[in-house]
Amino acid sequence: MKFGFSLLLWTVSIQPRHAPIFARLGEIGYDGAEVPVGMGAPADFDEVKRYADDAGLSCTACALVTPDTDPSSADASVRRAALDYLNSRVECAAVLGSSVLVGPLYAAHKNFSEPPPSADARARAAEVLVQVAENAEAAGLTLCLEPLNRFEIQLVNTCEDARRIVDLADCSHLAVHYDSHHGHIEEQSHASALAACGPHLGHVQLSESHRGTLSSGQVDWPALAQALQAVEYDGWIVAECFGTAVEHLSSAACVHRNCFESRDQLMQSSLPFMADLLGC
Repeated sequence: MKFGFSLLLWTVSIQPRHAPIFARLGEIGYDGAEVPVGMGAPADFDEVKRYADDAGLSCTACALVTPDTDPSSADASVRRAALDYLNSRVECAAVLGSSVLVGPLYAAHKNFSEPPPSADARARAAEVLVQVAENAEAAGLTLCLEPLNRFEIQLVNTCEDARRIVDLADCSHLAVHYDSHHGHIEEQSHASALAACGPHLGHVQLSESHRGTLSSGQVDWPALAQALQAVEYDGWIVAECFGTAVEHLSSAACVHRNCFESRDQLMQSSLPFMADLLGC
Protein backbone atom coordinates (compact mmCIF):
# COMPACT_ATOMS: atom_id res chain seq x y z
CA MET A 1 0.00 0.00 0.00
CA LYS A 2 0.96 3.61 -0.54
CA PHE A 3 -0.33 6.49 1.57
CA GLY A 4 -1.24 9.90 0.21
CA PHE A 5 -2.93 13.12 1.27
CA SER A 6 -5.39 15.16 -0.79
CA LEU A 7 -4.43 18.74 -1.61
CA LEU A 8 -8.11 19.71 -1.84
CA LEU A 9 -7.71 20.79 1.78
CA TRP A 10 -5.83 23.81 0.37
CA THR A 11 -6.94 24.41 -3.20
CA VAL A 12 -8.55 23.19 -6.41
CA SER A 13 -5.66 24.61 -8.47
CA ILE A 14 -2.03 24.13 -7.45
CA GLN A 15 0.06 27.33 -7.52
CA PRO A 16 3.71 28.07 -6.61
CA ARG A 17 2.62 29.08 -3.10
CA HIS A 18 1.55 25.46 -2.51
CA ALA A 19 5.04 24.01 -3.09
CA PRO A 20 5.84 23.92 0.66
CA ILE A 21 2.88 21.58 1.20
CA PHE A 22 4.57 18.94 -0.94
CA ALA A 23 7.76 19.38 1.06
CA ARG A 24 5.86 19.01 4.33
CA LEU A 25 4.11 15.84 3.18
CA GLY A 26 7.45 14.36 2.20
CA GLU A 27 8.96 15.37 5.54
CA ILE A 28 6.14 13.62 7.43
CA GLY A 29 6.67 10.46 5.41
CA TYR A 30 3.83 10.25 2.91
CA ASP A 31 4.29 8.37 -0.34
CA GLY A 32 2.24 10.79 -2.40
CA ALA A 33 0.02 13.82 -2.84
CA GLU A 34 -3.40 13.73 -4.48
CA VAL A 35 -3.47 16.62 -6.93
CA PRO A 36 -6.63 18.24 -8.35
CA VAL A 37 -6.36 18.42 -12.14
CA GLY A 38 -9.81 19.79 -12.92
CA MET A 39 -8.41 23.12 -14.10
CA GLY A 40 -5.50 24.08 -16.32
CA ALA A 41 -3.64 22.70 -19.32
CA PRO A 42 -1.28 19.70 -19.24
CA ALA A 43 1.78 21.97 -19.42
CA ASP A 44 0.65 23.67 -16.20
CA PHE A 45 1.43 20.47 -14.30
CA ASP A 46 5.11 20.26 -15.22
CA GLU A 47 5.94 22.54 -12.30
CA VAL A 48 3.60 20.63 -9.97
CA LYS A 49 5.43 17.43 -10.87
CA ARG A 50 8.69 19.13 -9.92
CA TYR A 51 7.27 20.05 -6.49
CA ALA A 52 6.41 16.40 -5.95
CA ASP A 53 9.74 15.11 -7.24
CA ASP A 54 11.67 17.52 -5.03
CA ALA A 55 9.74 16.22 -2.02
CA GLY A 56 10.22 12.57 -2.96
CA LEU A 57 6.49 12.11 -3.58
CA SER A 58 4.43 10.36 -6.23
CA CYS A 59 1.13 11.86 -7.35
CA THR A 60 -2.41 10.68 -7.81
CA ALA A 61 -4.87 12.88 -9.71
CA CYS A 62 -8.50 13.80 -9.11
CA ALA A 63 -11.14 15.67 -11.11
CA LEU A 64 -14.88 16.09 -11.59
CA VAL A 65 -17.18 17.14 -14.41
CA THR A 66 -19.63 20.04 -14.76
CA PRO A 67 -23.06 20.25 -16.41
CA ASP A 68 -21.26 21.41 -19.57
CA THR A 69 -18.97 18.35 -19.58
CA ASP A 70 -21.33 15.66 -18.27
CA PRO A 71 -20.78 12.22 -19.88
CA SER A 72 -24.28 11.10 -18.89
CA SER A 73 -26.03 14.03 -20.60
CA ALA A 74 -28.75 13.36 -23.18
CA ASP A 75 -27.23 16.19 -25.26
CA ALA A 76 -24.69 14.81 -27.74
CA SER A 77 -22.77 18.10 -27.82
CA VAL A 78 -22.31 17.97 -24.04
CA ARG A 79 -21.05 14.39 -24.30
CA ARG A 80 -18.54 15.46 -26.95
CA ALA A 81 -17.37 18.22 -24.62
CA ALA A 82 -17.12 15.65 -21.83
CA LEU A 83 -14.92 13.44 -23.99
CA ASP A 84 -12.60 16.33 -24.83
CA TYR A 85 -12.47 17.54 -21.23
CA LEU A 86 -11.78 14.13 -19.70
CA ASN A 87 -9.13 13.32 -22.28
CA SER A 88 -7.38 16.56 -21.36
CA ARG A 89 -7.58 15.62 -17.66
CA VAL A 90 -5.96 12.30 -18.51
CA GLU A 91 -3.13 14.26 -20.14
CA CYS A 92 -2.72 16.37 -16.99
CA ALA A 93 -2.64 13.27 -14.80
CA ALA A 94 -0.07 11.69 -17.11
CA VAL A 95 2.23 14.71 -16.74
CA LEU A 96 2.15 14.10 -12.98
CA GLY A 97 3.07 10.45 -13.49
CA SER A 98 -0.16 9.39 -11.81
CA SER A 99 -1.41 5.83 -12.21
CA VAL A 100 -5.02 6.91 -11.67
CA LEU A 101 -7.50 9.67 -12.42
CA VAL A 102 -10.19 9.51 -9.75
CA GLY A 103 -13.45 11.20 -8.85
CA PRO A 104 -17.09 11.41 -9.98
CA LEU A 105 -16.12 11.37 -13.64
CA TYR A 106 -19.48 10.01 -14.83
CA ALA A 107 -21.92 12.88 -14.08
CA ALA A 108 -22.01 16.49 -12.93
CA HIS A 109 -21.92 17.29 -9.23
CA LYS A 110 -25.26 18.48 -7.78
CA ASN A 111 -26.92 18.57 -11.20
CA PHE A 112 -30.19 17.05 -10.01
CA SER A 113 -33.06 16.09 -12.30
CA GLU A 114 -36.65 14.93 -11.91
CA PRO A 115 -37.17 12.06 -12.51
CA PRO A 116 -33.71 10.79 -11.52
CA PRO A 117 -31.29 9.57 -14.20
CA SER A 118 -32.17 6.26 -15.82
CA ALA A 119 -30.27 3.28 -17.18
CA ASP A 120 -29.94 5.29 -20.38
CA ALA A 121 -27.84 7.85 -18.51
CA ARG A 122 -25.54 5.10 -17.25
CA ALA A 123 -25.18 3.78 -20.78
CA ARG A 124 -24.33 7.24 -22.10
CA ALA A 125 -21.73 7.74 -19.39
CA ALA A 126 -20.21 4.33 -20.11
CA GLU A 127 -20.00 5.11 -23.82
CA VAL A 128 -17.97 8.24 -23.16
CA LEU A 129 -15.85 6.73 -20.40
CA VAL A 130 -14.78 3.72 -22.44
CA GLN A 131 -13.30 6.11 -25.02
CA VAL A 132 -11.50 8.07 -22.31
CA ALA A 133 -10.28 4.83 -20.74
CA GLU A 134 -8.65 3.85 -24.03
CA ASN A 135 -6.59 7.03 -23.90
CA ALA A 136 -5.94 6.46 -20.21
CA GLU A 137 -4.58 3.01 -20.97
CA ALA A 138 -2.18 4.48 -23.52
CA ALA A 139 -1.00 6.92 -20.83
CA GLY A 140 -0.61 4.17 -18.21
CA LEU A 141 -3.63 5.36 -16.22
CA THR A 142 -6.82 3.86 -14.83
CA LEU A 143 -10.01 5.91 -14.46
CA CYS A 144 -11.61 5.29 -11.06
CA LEU A 145 -15.28 6.23 -10.60
CA GLU A 146 -16.21 7.61 -7.18
CA PRO A 147 -19.75 7.11 -5.83
CA LEU A 148 -21.01 10.21 -4.02
CA ASN A 149 -23.77 10.47 -1.47
CA ARG A 150 -27.37 11.24 -2.43
CA PHE A 151 -27.03 14.91 -1.43
CA GLU A 152 -24.28 15.47 -4.01
CA ILE A 153 -25.18 13.30 -7.02
CA GLN A 154 -27.92 11.06 -8.39
CA LEU A 155 -26.42 8.64 -10.89
CA VAL A 156 -23.90 6.79 -8.71
CA ASN A 157 -24.39 6.61 -4.94
CA THR A 158 -22.93 3.17 -4.19
CA CYS A 159 -20.13 0.91 -5.35
CA GLU A 160 -22.76 -1.29 -6.96
CA ASP A 161 -23.90 1.72 -9.02
CA ALA A 162 -20.33 2.43 -10.11
CA ARG A 163 -19.78 -1.25 -10.92
CA ARG A 164 -22.75 -1.10 -13.32
CA ILE A 165 -20.98 1.55 -15.39
CA VAL A 166 -17.69 -0.34 -15.24
CA ASP A 167 -19.44 -3.50 -16.44
CA LEU A 168 -21.19 -1.63 -19.25
CA ALA A 169 -17.90 -0.16 -20.43
CA ASP A 170 -16.15 -3.54 -20.17
CA CYS A 171 -12.60 -2.23 -20.37
CA SER A 172 -9.58 -2.95 -18.22
CA HIS A 173 -8.70 0.65 -17.36
CA LEU A 174 -11.98 1.63 -15.70
CA ALA A 175 -12.40 0.89 -11.99
CA VAL A 176 -14.25 1.91 -8.81
CA HIS A 177 -13.03 4.49 -6.29
CA TYR A 178 -14.26 4.07 -2.69
CA ASP A 179 -14.54 7.07 -0.35
CA SER A 180 -15.38 6.18 3.26
CA HIS A 181 -17.31 9.43 3.81
CA HIS A 182 -19.81 8.64 1.07
CA GLY A 183 -19.81 4.95 1.93
CA HIS A 184 -20.66 5.76 5.54
CA ILE A 185 -23.82 7.49 4.29
CA GLU A 186 -24.92 5.21 1.44
CA GLU A 187 -23.61 1.68 1.87
CA GLN A 188 -24.97 -1.08 4.08
CA SER A 189 -21.42 -1.78 5.20
CA HIS A 190 -17.84 -1.29 4.08
CA ALA A 191 -17.63 -5.03 3.47
CA SER A 192 -20.65 -5.16 1.16
CA ALA A 193 -19.46 -2.05 -0.67
CA LEU A 194 -16.01 -3.41 -1.43
CA ALA A 195 -17.40 -6.83 -2.29
CA ALA A 196 -19.65 -5.14 -4.86
CA CYS A 197 -16.54 -3.80 -6.60
CA GLY A 198 -15.38 -7.33 -7.35
CA PRO A 199 -11.94 -7.14 -8.96
CA HIS A 200 -12.47 -3.51 -9.94
CA LEU A 201 -11.52 -1.61 -6.75
CA GLY A 202 -8.94 0.86 -8.01
CA HIS A 203 -8.59 3.60 -5.41
CA VAL A 204 -9.51 4.30 -1.77
CA GLN A 205 -9.91 7.56 0.11
CA LEU A 206 -10.24 7.67 3.88
CA SER A 207 -12.51 10.54 4.87
CA GLU A 208 -14.31 11.03 8.17
CA SER A 209 -18.07 11.46 8.55
CA HIS A 210 -17.58 15.19 9.24
CA ARG A 211 -14.64 15.54 6.81
CA GLY A 212 -12.18 16.39 9.58
CA THR A 213 -9.66 14.47 11.69
CA LEU A 214 -9.69 10.76 10.92
CA SER A 215 -10.95 8.67 13.88
CA SER A 216 -12.87 11.59 15.46
CA GLY A 217 -16.22 10.92 13.74
CA GLN A 218 -18.60 8.04 13.07
CA VAL A 219 -16.90 6.01 10.34
CA ASP A 220 -16.34 2.38 11.42
CA TRP A 221 -12.62 2.24 10.74
CA PRO A 222 -11.89 -1.31 12.00
CA ALA A 223 -14.66 -2.63 9.74
CA LEU A 224 -13.16 -0.79 6.77
CA ALA A 225 -9.71 -2.20 7.52
CA GLN A 226 -11.17 -5.71 7.65
CA ALA A 227 -13.02 -5.14 4.38
CA LEU A 228 -9.87 -3.93 2.62
CA GLN A 229 -7.98 -6.95 3.90
CA ALA A 230 -10.76 -9.28 2.74
CA VAL A 231 -10.53 -8.04 -0.86
CA GLU A 232 -6.71 -7.95 -0.70
CA TYR A 233 -6.57 -4.30 -1.73
CA ASP A 234 -3.00 -3.10 -2.18
CA GLY A 235 -3.35 0.25 -3.95
CA TRP A 236 -3.33 3.87 -2.86
CA ILE A 237 -4.90 4.91 0.45
CA VAL A 238 -5.43 8.67 0.44
CA ALA A 239 -6.58 10.82 3.35
CA GLU A 240 -9.16 13.36 2.17
CA CYS A 241 -10.13 16.11 4.60
CA PHE A 242 -12.07 19.28 3.84
CA GLY A 243 -12.26 22.63 5.61
CA THR A 244 -13.78 26.04 5.04
CA ALA A 245 -10.72 27.73 3.50
CA VAL A 246 -11.44 26.67 -0.10
CA GLU A 247 -14.57 28.71 -0.67
CA HIS A 248 -16.24 27.06 -3.66
CA LEU A 249 -15.24 23.57 -2.62
CA SER A 250 -16.47 23.97 0.94
CA SER A 251 -19.87 25.15 -0.24
CA ALA A 252 -20.11 22.35 -2.81
CA ALA A 253 -19.26 19.73 -0.18
CA CYS A 254 -21.44 21.48 2.45
CA VAL A 255 -18.51 21.88 4.84
CA HIS A 256 -19.43 24.76 7.16
CA ARG A 257 -16.96 24.23 10.02
CA ASN A 258 -13.45 22.93 10.52
CA CYS A 259 -13.44 19.62 12.39
CA PHE A 260 -9.71 19.71 13.03
CA GLU A 261 -7.12 21.77 14.91
CA SER A 262 -5.05 22.82 11.91
CA ARG A 263 -4.16 21.60 8.45
CA ASP A 264 -0.70 20.64 9.66
CA GLN A 265 -2.30 18.62 12.46
CA LEU A 266 -4.32 16.75 9.83
CA MET A 267 -1.19 15.95 7.84
CA GLN A 268 0.67 14.80 10.93
CA SER A 269 -2.12 12.69 12.41
CA SER A 270 -3.51 11.06 9.27
CA LEU A 271 -0.44 9.09 8.21
CA PRO A 272 0.14 7.20 11.48
CA PHE A 273 -3.61 6.62 11.78
CA MET A 274 -3.78 5.03 8.32
CA ALA A 275 -0.62 2.99 8.80
CA ASP A 276 -1.72 1.67 12.20
CA LEU A 277 -5.24 0.92 10.96
CA LEU A 278 -3.97 -1.13 8.05
CA GLY A 279 -1.05 -2.75 9.84
CA CYS A 280 1.66 -1.09 7.79
